[in-house]
Amino acid sequence: MQGARRTRSRSRLAALFCAIAATMSLTFAGSAFALQDYIDGNQYPHVICGSPSGSCYGQTTGAHTFYLMTGASNYGGTALTCQLLRSGWSSEQHGSGSCSRSYSGSEYNWGRVYNKASWSDYLLGFGTA
Repeated sequence: MQGARRTRSRSRLAALFCAIAATMSLTFAGSAFALQDYIDGNQYPHVICGSPSGSCYGQTTGAHTFYLMTGASNYGGTALTCQLLRSGWSSEQHGSGSCSRSYSGSEYNWGRVYNKASWSDYLLGFGTA
C-alpha cells in the first residue's frame, strides 16, 4: 500500500514538473534548453529533509550560465526557495509547492532548491542554461 502511494506521489510530482517545464518553455519561447542540470544530479524526485532555517537543499552538480532555476515538491504546501548564486551575489524566489528564479546575466552561477518546511518531501529541481 505504501509503495503504491509513493508511486502515485512521484507520478503527480512528475506531472506537475512537466507542466512547469512546459510553462517555462512557452515563457522563454525563443530560447532552446541547451543544458539542464538537476539538483544532486538526480533527474527523479528524491527526499530532501525539511528545515525552517533553510539548511536542507539540493544543488546543481556544477556552475553554469543558468538563466532559470525551477523546483517542485510532492506536497502542494511545501515552502520552497529557488536560488541562483555565485560569489558575492544571490537571487532567490519563494513559492508554495513550486518555485522558479530567472536571471538575465551571463556569469556562471549555481542553482539550489531549498525545502524550508518543517517536514521532509520529495523534491525535483533543475537549472537551465
